[in-house]
Amino acid sequence: MNQDVDWSKFSPRGDRFSPQSTQSTYGGYSPTYEASVTLTPVDHLTARYHWVHAETHQQFVRQIIQPNTNGFRPDGRVNSLDVSNLALQGFDHFNRWNSNDTQQIDLNYQLEAAGMKHSFGAGYEELRSYAQITTAPLDFNKATPVTNNGITYTGKLVYQNYDPFSSNPVPSLYALQSGPTTRAASVLSKNHQYYGSYRGSFWDDRVNVLFGVNNYSIDRSSPTTLPQSNTTYTYGVIAEVVKDLSVFASKSEAVQFTNQLSAIGAGVLPSDNAVPLSSEQDTGYEFGRKSTWRDNELSGTISYYNSERTGVVGGDVLKTLTDPRNASGTFVQFFVNGGLYRSRGIDADLTWTPNQNLQMVFNYNHSLEARIVSDPSVNPNTPGSLDYQKKFNRPLSQAPKDRFNLVGKYNFDSGALKNVSVGSAVRYNSTYSITNAGIYDLWAPAATLFDVFVSYRTKLMGTPTELKLNINNVTNQRDDYTWGDGRTIFGTVKFSF
Repeated sequence: MNQDVDWSKFSPRGDRFSPQSTQSTYGGYSPTYEASVTLTPVDHLTARYHWVHAETHQQFVRQIIQPNTNGFRPDGRVNSLDVSNLALQGFDHFNRWNSNDTQQIDLNYQLEAAGMKHSFGAGYEELRSYAQITTAPLDFNKATPVTNNGITYTGKLVYQNYDPFSSNPVPSLYALQSGPTTRAASVLSKNHQYYGSYRGSFWDDRVNVLFGVNNYSIDRSSPTTLPQSNTTYTYGVIAEVVKDLSVFASKSEAVQFTNQLSAIGAGVLPSDNAVPLSSEQDTGYEFGRKSTWRDNELSGTISYYNSERTGVVGGDVLKTLTDPRNASGTFVQFFVNGGLYRSRGIDADLTWTPNQNLQMVFNYNHSLEARIVSDPSVNPNTPGSLDYQKKFNRPLSQAPKDRFNLVGKYNFDSGALKNVSVGSAVRYNSTYSITNAGIYDLWAPAATLFDVFVSYRTKLMGTPTELKLNINNVTNQRDDYTWGDGRTIFGTVKFSF
């Protein structure tokens, strides 16, 4: 049976599981430190170093609350939420935390030769991430009994039958802690990449060609992970057909690494030849046109894009189901590169610059197709199963049908606000599926978000300086499952030497 869940029907406050409390996911802080230096040691050569350090500290994290499988109420709301799926993590002074350091070095060199303009780029990036998760054991026998509709619940049933529409608070999980906090996992990962690019311009800039190459490597981070490396390429061309009309096209590649073995389980034999599966490949292309009007006061582009992710790893359901070892209780499970995910659509933008002070940018994206074409983890002999329908009869997760952004900026060049810039943005996405996995359908509602920013350009001790304040998601809009970052406020100071 399919269950399309609209969270607004049963969420306690319409767009949340429960009000903010000492058990909520909101506690924590995430500082970010960033520094960048750009140098021009000689003519036509630019060097840039960029460093970012980010941390996430969380007091408590709870897993998603799952609706119980005992049906829906007549009004479409779930009958109860299984709060026992909550997890105690990160106790004792924000012990659940994550940090990462990113360092980038970029070089760019430009020259003119043979009647052409050439631009060469090269760079290196190194990323180091560390995550630590702590957890605490629970004893549901310590639960305070609760009576609902004449039925008294004890132990785990108190949490499995919590009524999100009652006036009762979510039962306390902290009261169930039965032992000290322990470190559940610590993960250190490192990766690095080398990349290069070339752009050539000729025929008085009427034709531009682009080429890029990227080598990405992941170092071994644990005995169960493998060092992996891959090289991908990007190609592009932009050509002016007539004045104010250009066409463009590009082709790109990407790689998703996997550490999945082809066979796992207690019943695996040497004859199964269990080997690491291949990386998942993502290839795409895009083509379109760009036009300008009224001496560049208006400019716009429209393009068609197509992206396919092939070799997606999935469980080989037929091989697993038919292996006699599973029937005899000796477990073995098989995996294979066999999935194909496809996305294609239309992307358009329009820029209006009526004068040097004001600019408006509008971007719109419409998805024509976003679906799973093949998935070896789905049993083809059970087209009526929810798993089959979720994979093949539902759109790809995280793929809204429509999205748009409208951004405006105004620069003051005189008066009391001289050197001040202000701007705002409206971001919209239509409803979309949260995940293609799971036992029921979950959809994030359509959302409209608002951002604002203000900046001021000045000089400090003779050094050009820009101060900028951004506020994203001003109205603090969130939805039940994705939750998001909520209102985010950050400031930036930029020095130009």
